[in-house]
Amino acid sequence: MSVSSSPRKSEEKVFFENIERSDEEVRVNDPEVRALWDEYQALQEQFGAAGEAKLMRKVDWRLIPVFAILYLIAYLDRGNIGNARLAGLEKDLNITADQYNIVLTVFFFPYALFEIPSNIILKVLRPRIWLAVNIFIWGVVMTCMGVVQSYGGLITTRVLLGVFESSFFPGIISIVSMWYKRHEMQFRVSLFYASASIAGAFSGLLAYAISQMSGIAGLLGWRWIFILEGIVTTLFGAASYWMLCDDPRRSRWLTSDEIRLLQLRCMFDVDHIRNAEGKIDLDSLAKQEHGEFGTSGFKWEYLWTALKDWKMWNNSLMFWGCSVATYAFSFSVPTIMTQLGYSNTIAQLMTMPVYIAASIMTVVTAYFSDRLKQRAYFVIGWFGIAMIGIIIQLATKPHQTGPRFFALFLIAMGIYASFPGVIALHSNNLPRPWIRTISTAAHICFGNLGGAVGSNIFIASQKPVYHLGYGFVLGITTLGMITATIDLVVFKRINAKREKMDKAEILAKYTNDELEQMGEHSPLFRYTT
Repeated sequence: MSVSSSPRKSEEKVFFENIERSDEEVRVNDPEVRALWDEYQALQEQFGAAGEAKLMRKVDWRLIPVFAILYLIAYLDRGNIGNARLAGLEKDLNITADQYNIVLTVFFFPYALFEIPSNIILKVLRPRIWLAVNIFIWGVVMTCMGVVQSYGGLITTRVLLGVFESSFFPGIISIVSMWYKRHEMQFRVSLFYASASIAGAFSGLLAYAISQMSGIAGLLGWRWIFILEGIVTTLFGAASYWMLCDDPRRSRWLTSDEIRLLQLRCMFDVDHIRNAEGKIDLDSLAKQEHGEFGTSGFKWEYLWTALKDWKMWNNSLMFWGCSVATYAFSFSVPTIMTQLGYSNTIAQLMTMPVYIAASIMTVVTAYFSDRLKQRAYFVIGWFGIAMIGIIIQLATKPHQTGPRFFALFLIAMGIYASFPGVIALHSNNLPRPWIRTISTAAHICFGNLGGAVGSNIFIASQKPVYHLGYGFVLGITTLGMITATIDLVVFKRINAKREKMDKAEILAKYTNDELEQMGEHSPLFRYTT
């Protein structure tokens, strides 16, 4: 490692979270940790603020486009059944509206069930191997959906699609946490999550174009939607082994100094190790490289700790506020557009500006959320915007196309822009990597069960007003707002209480190891709100 030996400029500042740090503000007795801290300081001096920012842009350009492309593909594969419906799936397979809803629903149970074990495997196995295998297989399953001949075959392929897609989103969130500090995550998550909005914008147009192949090789248009999109997924699955990155240590496109800086900046991104004098107490940080944090094996106590945490259950309900509304919206919006008086073709095109607006607001919101280091306020605000759109849908008549179309913008922006904040609010407050890996998977697992609900609440017999569908979504977004408010209030109270505690008494009562093992329950930890 080549570290500059030039004297440090007096005006240079080292930031640990949002608190200014200098060597005088840090207490380190452990020689190993002292060496790590000195190495981190030397690398920061070598790179400088501009160099570190350039490095993070390099990481962004290498990671985020790949995540965005793969997430767009995943979202297309999951939701293209709504477009296939418009292209004649129900009529060709002779299935009823209720059977169609069951087809939508069965995807979510295996999708949720396998997320926790999948993330455990991901933590043990290299992510690029595990995710590449799963992406390839679900691409094969998607292709097979295009040749099913019965309702049972469609059910089977949807179940298998749920099994193999379950690894992707929690896996990507885990990878992001290996590269970025906790207050850098939401913006990055939003960049690839926004691709879901783009998928919604262009899936209809893509499906319409593909459906024009109807009759080729004796296959109807809806079959070609599944076959062609499945082939694309399979190809990307094969390529994703080389496209994905595991963690900085295994990345050949980085220099040794860049790898080390990325490792150390995440290692020192903690907020619960201050001593009685307010200095950063780094003596327990060696475990982050050599113990539980990254290299130790799975223990059942990690799973139990994650599942008994009230935050996971509260935030899963918050997740429902997004997932129920998102899936209900994505599955039903093409049909809703036709009920507004547009033909199938125009309905597909009219969804594009709605999703593009949602995509823009998702990224803008995440940018300011990371800059301000605030999550809950933005989540609450966007849930409120979505609720206004839902109320407009409930209050207007079917012929009032202008207000109802405008309401779709509010709903889409509200549910899409709030989602990255829901994910970041949960993962930001889990400092122990194994617990974060499992709890994130559990959070997404239980949250995604909302998709099983969202796919069944827009009942065909209630068109075009869908009072039950919109009423349920209104209730669940209200619940999302309430749970986000609970996080905000509880975390602020805990932080305020801990600020008043005598740090000398804390250090006298607990050892460094005990404080480290407490994680977010440590009296020296401060929650992100």
